[in-house]
Amino acid sequence: MNTLWSEFVVKNELKAPVPIHARQGLGAAQLDGETILIMGGFGGKYFNESLALNTVTGQCQKTRMQMPVNCFPFAVPTVSDGEDQVIYTVDWSTYKLFRFKNDAWTQLINLKEGR
Repeated sequence: MNTLWSEFVVKNELKAPVPIHARQGLGAAQLDGETILIMGGFGGKYFNESLALNTVTGQCQKTRMQMPVNCFPFAVPTVSDGEDQVIYTVDWSTYKLFRFKNDAWTQLINLKEGR
């Protein structure tokens, strides 16, 4: 049976004391043809971490800019536009909408407040 899934080993290129933490409730989206962006989540605490996973090399490293606040995008959409290389996600606990573009995070609006 042919499958679209494949397994690869993630090579943690981060040097101590900056480990990649196990987490749940993170956001993930395809940024381009080779990169999956992983953001936020919870693993004993909330994270503002933003990681780029290269699916060709298996290398995972922090993006140039981390999220402006801790983010828990659990059960909310994280969407991407691969052509424009833009990702949007929402923090479940604060309802803030974030955009990742040009290797930088921007908080756009608070969905509860409408601004």
